[in-house]
Amino acid sequence: MNIVPRIYHTISTHAQANARWSYTKPPLAQMPRDLRFVYRPDKGWPWLVFDHDQIELRLVAAECKDETMLEGLSKGWDLHLMACCAMFKIPMPPMLKDPVHAPENMDWKINHRWTICDHQNDICGKDDLRRHFSKTFGHRQSYGGTPQKAGSIPGAKALGLTTKDLMQMSMDRAALFPRLVQWQNETVIVGAKRGETRTWDGRRRRYLSRGHTYLRGEMLDHPAQAGVQGIENAIFLAIAGHFGLDALFKFGMHDSQAWAFREHRYEEAKIVVRELAQPTITIAGTSMYFPASFKERLA
Repeated sequence: MNIVPRIYHTISTHAQANARWSYTKPPLAQMPRDLRFVYRPDKGWPWLVFDHDQIELRLVAAECKDETMLEGLSKGWDLHLMACCAMFKIPMPPMLKDPVHAPENMDWKINHRWTICDHQNDICGKDDLRRHFSKTFGHRQSYGGTPQKAGSIPGAKALGLTTKDLMQMSMDRAALFPRLVQWQNETVIVGAKRGETRTWDGRRRRYLSRGHTYLRGEMLDHPAQAGVQGIENAIFLAIAGHFGLDALFKFGMHDSQAWAFREHRYEEAKIVVRELAQPTITIAGTSMYFPASFKERLA
């Protein structure tokens, strides 16, 4: 008799300060990509996995109502590459939708020495050091980081960036997304005054200390991180409610969820889950669509 080894993570729903679910023993998010093949469906229980596309960015865009962000998301533009161009003073490519793969941008990539995709060797233009740095830089600022300390971001030294460069980059990024910066400052001011912040769906976090600077990162982190988890929770409950015991939640990682379904309901799941996992939600008066990519894993 063959015994199939099992991996049972500890899933904590209240371990993180901002409501994100935590997977430990082993820590799923730290599992090397080349070892994830050990997670396999059982016979008769095929998996459907979905991963949300820029869910946090879309949530924040709806909250702050920045015109460039909203237009870019509605048209499928790569906002991280746009920020990269602004920060490194590179002209915008002709095609902003999936720009690193668009054939119209080949001359642009050559002229600006952009990383050329070699997917067989796991190399993608999205991993160009400048875009990667700009993306991380933006996330740092979204959670209260200062440009003076951005020199610790991986790639800053390789790119030869000085403190003066980082300060200018911060201003150039703010000029591209002005309403985002205004919303961030307003969120911190109101949060410090009230001693609390709230997510789009009303989830509250209280702050015992109302220090304006010290708590800036936490006050910016909560509406985004807990807000995203609120969306993921609603999707989780919708899928569980629809399929009952014919669905098993396997794990989640970052902004993804993996579900197993009884084989006789799998074709139904592929249709229903695509609808449930890609909701359109009104946030702060803005209607926002949250798309996802899907993968199937069969036993």
